[in-house]
Amino acid sequence: MKAVILESYVMEEGDLDWSGVKALVPDTVSYVRTAYEEIAPRIGDADIVLLNKCRMDEKILQQCPNLKWVGIIATGTDNLDLEACRRHGVAVANVPGYSTYSVAQMTFSLLLAICQCADRYHRLVQDGHWRTEEPAAYGLLPQVELLGKTFGIYGYGSIGRQTARIAKAFGMEVLVCTRTVRPEYTADGVEFVDYDTLLRRCDILSLHCPATPQTRGLVNAEALAKMKPGAILLNTARGALVDEEAVAAALHSGQLALAGHGHAHGGGGAVLQLQPGAHGAAALVQRGGNAHPAGLFGQCHQRGGGKHVQRAAAHGLCCIGCGDEHALFPADTGFQCHILSSPFARRMAHFIFEHLYKIPHFAPERTLFCAFL
Repeated sequence: MKAVILESYVMEEGDLDWSGVKALVPDTVSYVRTAYEEIAPRIGDADIVLLNKCRMDEKILQQCPNLKWVGIIATGTDNLDLEACRRHGVAVANVPGYSTYSVAQMTFSLLLAICQCADRYHRLVQDGHWRTEEPAAYGLLPQVELLGKTFGIYGYGSIGRQTARIAKAFGMEVLVCTRTVRPEYTADGVEFVDYDTLLRRCDILSLHCPATPQTRGLVNAEALAKMKPGAILLNTARGALVDEEAVAAALHSGQLALAGHGHAHGGGGAVLQLQPGAHGAAALVQRGGNAHPAGLFGQCHQRGGGKHVQRAAAHGLCCIGCGDEHALFPADTGFQCHILSSPFARRMAHFIFEHLYKIPHFAPERTLFCAFL
């Protein structure tokens, strides 16, 4: 069995520990970074590939007939053609839950940058002012108290749920629009509503869902027109959820007060305002940029890893994956690997034992180990 790591680090070299993967698959080759044209040659006849931002599409899969499993060291799968993977019989696994707390924190960093402008007031004082007659020069905004505001959440996975907890701690009313309302949500103290109701009632709209064919362009001109004038939009999910031209127009008209933008492929969090004299999406400028949640990737990933390694050690094995959320392709696999703590772990174990080692219906007594990713 061969494995290839196409991207060995996220923010800086050494921020991820691959020793578990290499213990499981000694024949593992690791690359620091991989350009698109290098992907297929580097995968070659490998069975397993691990990647982060590398694209995996039909063209690549056609050149890698031995590939059986792709592990993405992230939650989002925008860079993977999942239908092509299905057609080629390639199992896919992501890492849900690793960034729950850091992304929820990022959401409120953006909101507080809008409502308090602490960094801007700091610059004002550093420049020798107590007050200024030209607040626009510093990007100062009216102070906004969050108590009593209505905080709307679209998407109620682990990040959306943690964001709701923080919003409630600020004294806000929380509305949620989500595909599935689970029984365990009853005690959360939030109100579940449809999308139109969410748009009409919220003072702040925060997006926490993946980019799918159903959610791309979710926040468009029609949706923005339904929101309260002067509402705030926060997007720490995926850029494709938002029609940037429509957001620029809404900011220009005053329908939106401000937008906080820190999506996973955006390169940095920012409060977006209008550039005077510009139009459309080009009119959006960053004011008071904040740390991107990916800056905490290594920390939260390793923290989650330690938790699952400790849990797995109690069972005499190391689990793959992080978090207890559903991973990809649950309906297609039919795995019966209930001894492992996460769906990600079960899928990888099933692949290793039944597909590679040809051990059908593997049971606990046959389980050797699975490496931590």
